[in-house]
Amino acid sequence: MTSTTPLYLPHAYRLYEPGFAQAPHAYYTHMRAHFGDVAPIEISPGVFGYLVIGYRLALQLLRDTQTWSKDPTVWVSHLPEDSPVLGMLGPRPNPLFADGEHHARYRRVITDSFGRIQPHHLRDLVREIAALLIGRFARAGNADLIAQYARPIPSYVMNRLFGQPDHAAPRLVTALAGLIEGGENAAAANAEFEAYMRRLLALKTGERGYDLTSWIMDHSAGLSPEEVLHHVVLTVGAGQEPTTNLIANALAIMLSDDRYYAGVTNGALAPVHAVHRVLRDEPPMANYAAHYPRHNVRINNLSIPAHSLVMVSFAAANADPQGP
Repeated sequence: MTSTTPLYLPHAYRLYEPGFAQAPHAYYTHMRAHFGDVAPIEISPGVFGYLVIGYRLALQLLRDTQTWSKDPTVWVSHLPEDSPVLGMLGPRPNPLFADGEHHARYRRVITDSFGRIQPHHLRDLVREIAALLIGRFARAGNADLIAQYARPIPSYVMNRLFGQPDHAAPRLVTALAGLIEGGENAAAANAEFEAYMRRLLALKTGERGYDLTSWIMDHSAGLSPEEVLHHVVLTVGAGQEPTTNLIANALAIMLSDDRYYAGVTNGALAPVHAVHRVLRDEPPMANYAAHYPRHNVRINNLSIPAHSLVMVSFAAANADPQGP
């Protein structure tokens, strides 16, 4: 067994280049032709790993907790402290980065807390906020559907579920947008996000309510303040960007694809059909699900050292010709 990770992988596909964002499926096709079910990748300059693009291999990896771990601790020890990938891949005390009993304990907090939300209350809340946002641009005759609808709606919903007043929601929208876009404003956006979290946790520490934050704090698992923070951060991360992408891509299909536009407008198709197509063809988190082999593994002709970064491409796996 080895605890080293590859510092360089020849022929790695650079996922951070504009070409990949513009035509990811062309990259997946090239990967499949040259490497099979798993290909070497570079996710940021100097940060290498592997991408699973085969459907059956993806299922096998996601189900095999004996071989694959979600704990990135060893892998990140080889990265510089200011590596830009740590925000998404660095270890945090929440279920996304834990295994075994720790994962079970953390996951129970999330499932139990969300289980207390009544579906009809959530539906009514989403409809209320959707109507509010649409009302703001309806009279203008045009809208930026990302900035004015797809991005703010999950932020407003999550803000309300956390037990925050609506006037705090724009701060969350702005902070998350800056974090996702990165660049020179990322540091300021991160500071605003941290300030939002501090205000939220201070509010709920002093006064509990009928909301997600209070339920996470009071759960029988007895989370520490740091664990509470990272469970709320996970909830924000999982609820925001994937939902924004899902809404935006579904709207794009309904407005640009004649079949969907005609079907939705005449009632032959429901919007959920576009949502299902997006989930299959352009999933919101196309390449993520980071795992790390507990020991050296060999897949096809690639030898993958223990603790290397291995990500799953849901988009590529769903397009696998050898898939289901």
